[in-house]
Formats: sequence, C-alpha cells, structure tokens
Amino acid sequence: MDQKTAFNSDSKELPVAPRPVFPAPSAAGSSAPLFRTPLACITLNHGDRIRFINLPEPDVAALRGVVQSTWPKGIQKIAPYGQAQELKLGGWPWRRTLAGFDDSRRLLIRLLETLHDRGWVLHGAIDLSKKEHDTDTLVFRHQSPPPPSSDWLVVSVDDYDKLRIVSSPPPDLAAAVIGCFGPAVKRHQMDNSHLEIKFHGYPFCPSGTDEVNAGVMLLALLGTLEAFGFTLYANFVHTWGERPTDVLVLHRQKGWAPGMPIWHK
Repeated sequence: MDQKTAFNSDSKELPVAPRPVFPAPSAAGSSAPLFRTPLACITLNHGDRIRFINLPEPDVAALRGVVQSTWPKGIQKIAPYGQAQELKLGGWPWRRTLAGFDDSRRLLIRLLETLHDRGWVLHGAIDLSKKEHDTDTLVFRHQSPPPPSSDWLVVSVDDYDKLRIVSSPPPDLAAAVIGCFGPAVKRHQMDNSHLEIKFHGYPFCPSGTDEVNAGVMLLALLGTLEAFGFTLYANFVHTWGERPTDVLVLHRQKGWAPGMPIWHK
C-alpha cells in the first residue's frame, strides 16, 4: 500500500498536519553575525480572544494591562495556547453588533499605540485563518529606538450609508471631514466617543458608476486627514459577523502642527 495517508473526500475530518519545525537561519559561508529583525504577531479569535505570538513577556504584560484598563468587561482568563499566550475577554469585542463598536475600537487603538511606543511597528495584516470567527493576523516588526509617539484615529464604514471615526477628532478636523463630502452628507453627530456621518443614498453599497464615487469619497477623506497630519498606518478586518468590518487606522506624530513633516510608515 502506498505509504501516503489516504484522504477520503467524503469525510468531514481533515488530516492533522505535524507541527512545523523552523530551523534557526544561519549565514552560510560567512562568519559575520546575521542581522535579524524581531518579529511578532497578534491574532483576534473567536470574537472574544487575543493571542500574542513571539512577544517578549514585558510587552505582553503591558498589553494585558491595557486590556484590563480599557475594555469595560475586562479579562476572564489568561492561559498558554500552543506557542502563544491567549487572553479571553469578557463579552464579544470582535463580533459585529448593531450597538456599535466604540469600546472595541478604543481597545484596538490602545493596543496598537502601546506596541508602537514600545517599538513594535505594524508590518502587515493577512487573513491566515479561514475560520468564520477569526479576523486578520497582525504582523509586527521591532525597531530601536521606538518611533515618536502618535495620536490615533480609527475610521470605518459601519453600514451602507454611515462612516464613523473613533475617537472623536478635534472640532476643526471634524468640520473639515464633514465638509469634504459636501452635499452628500445627510446628517452627522459627534460626542466624546466618535464622529458619525450619515450620507444620502447608499454610497457603500454602490452599483454602476457609483462604485467610482465611493473611491472618490475615500480619497477625499484621506486627503483631508493628511492635511491635518494624519497618515494611514494600517487597514485590516477588525470584527466578524454577517458583514465583517474593515477599519482604517491613522496616526500623526504628537505635537504635529501645519507645516511640519508627516511621518509615513
């Protein structure tokens, strides 16, 4: 019989792959020390969990403190999960709900800010898990010294006709963002947690040439934010549900003023 394991396509059980072993890289034929950038990743799983992979314990401890102080329902459980440390949070921070996601997005901002201030810069995001309740894997690289501290915003399209910015932008920036969309704005509201803009029609469920208009709106928004020093840091899937939610994360150097350079990642 062939030594390869047979796989029955009618079976619902998938073959279990052996755990991969990653050999340490070596500088073949060279005695020079090998330069390696420290890398780590974070995953948001099952609607209520965060997994830290390859982060040093002092950084993980700092992130645990951020979760405990920022997420209203706190941490229910901390435990190893394979080669990761997993936090199980109270409630469902990564599940899409009609009630809004401000607390979840504030937590996201604080996690990214803490990592950034400790030298962990987002390197990219990728959909590694095709499970229904998982979101993108966030990959970070470490740099020393850390980059300058930043102010942070999260932008999302929350429905076919709504755009939200968390946390609330300064009044002058909020007015500029609302103004950049002109008569397309039906109404808006702003409080201490967010700015929400509701548009006429359904610009984020477009058809025909309206698909182009949605792109024009995005460019107008990014251009307006950059005029106030905010540049795009990352975009990734943040929550799962019937319509998974992508977010744009933007930042600007603290103390930025018009005329100062903008630090792109």
